[in-house]
Amino acid sequence: MIEALQERCSGADGPYLLKTLRDHAPTWLAQLPVFIDATDRAAFQSEVFGATRERMLREFCELVEVLSSDRPWVIILEDLHWSDYATLDVLSRFARRDRKASVLVLATYRPIDVMIGGHPIRTIHQDLQIHGRCTELALDRLSRAEVEQYIALRFNEAGMVQALAEEVFRRTQGQPLFVVSLVDYFVAQRAIVEVDGHWRLAAEEAISQEGMPHDLRDMITAQIDRLNSDEKQLLETANAAGAEFSAAMVAGALNRDTLVVEQTFEALSRKGHVLTTAGVSEWPDGTVAGCYSFQHALYQEVLYKRLAPGQRVQTHRRLGERLEEGYGARATEIASALALHFEEGRDFEKAVRYLGLAAENSAKRFGNREAAIYLTRALGLVSRLPAEEQLTARIKLLQQRGRARRAAGEFLRLDRRSQYRGFLRGRGEASSRGGQSLGASQPVLRLCGSTAMLGSGGPSARAEPSP
Repeated sequence: MIEALQERCSGADGPYLLKTLRDHAPTWLAQLPVFIDATDRAAFQSEVFGATRERMLREFCELVEVLSSDRPWVIILEDLHWSDYATLDVLSRFARRDRKASVLVLATYRPIDVMIGGHPIRTIHQDLQIHGRCTELALDRLSRAEVEQYIALRFNEAGMVQALAEEVFRRTQGQPLFVVSLVDYFVAQRAIVEVDGHWRLAAEEAISQEGMPHDLRDMITAQIDRLNSDEKQLLETANAAGAEFSAAMVAGALNRDTLVVEQTFEALSRKGHVLTTAGVSEWPDGTVAGCYSFQHALYQEVLYKRLAPGQRVQTHRRLGERLEEGYGARATEIASALALHFEEGRDFEKAVRYLGLAAENSAKRFGNREAAIYLTRALGLVSRLPAEEQLTARIKLLQQRGRARRAAGEFLRLDRRSQYRGFLRGRGEASSRGGQSLGASQPVLRLCGSTAMLGSGGPSARAEPSP
């Protein structure tokens, strides 16, 4: 406030403002000694000697009321989360005055910083709002179009908009502070460089990496660290559950009461910094609980790194087990989610089974390419199954993937020698198990034949072993 007064006193209307300060707010003029004549300084200091805080507050209110009697005034105060407490006292006192004044005060602050630093501006804001002394204008997140506009204005390059907008919006969900910080980070890391007066991407893969600006990481980490241990544990578990999750899942993974967990998430969502409400979930077993989602992916990035590897595995397994229990016989409906949790939870038998079911669900919706991706993931886990189950599981998954790829129109010519080598490997694996050579080799041979049909040669192409 004093800096603003000093700047105005140095302007064109400085003499009028100085006279008004001398007449109505001498204690404030005393804070600007550069504008006090040397001959008048001693008498002036004597006049304001012993002035109290209450007098300064009263004089400021009178000063603004007098100034606004001639013309309206707009007072803009930015970043109040960094302001001193005396400034807040002045604003609070002026807002509570009942005298008329043509004054508009625009004050901004970041709720995240207030929560981290424990600054009292939020408390004052809420108290003034309750008594009808102020109005809140909460700023929404930026839309995808607004992020594009910001990038266009900053770099003045159409190509930069196409290259950056999608990645920046995905990682920040349009949170203005995060948008600016992430773009600054790209520039600092020289992922974006200026060449001959034009901005260019140094390498496209540089902006797709999941690095995070240090200032954002520190801010989010500080915010999370201010939570109590119970809230932190719940958020870390919720992060493993996904971007959107049910309180029942988190409660089940931690063996907690669902209502208690739900109340904690509700309290966090009301603060509006980490979580937001996302409706209600109802499971087939009758479980009803609130759904929540993280405000943006950067919170998840920080929380993910807080879970130790062993703790992460255990958390995913418990989440999968609770979700599986809640859906019971209808667990196939959420096969893809269950597959993810059991894969991360190192329960590979269940992961393979649910990946196969997820592929079936996709195929029923004619999503055959997606089905093939699920089956490829499952094939990558077969080696983690018990040895006696691997061959049967691999054959089944390969046949299922072959059908999915054929339905998707992926016609690939397979080299006959590679088919034959695959046949011999399958035969060798079967023979090593004793008594299974004939029964196992026949399915492998049929598999090679059916897979060859995917080649461009059409149905007449068959796998024929060749030396």
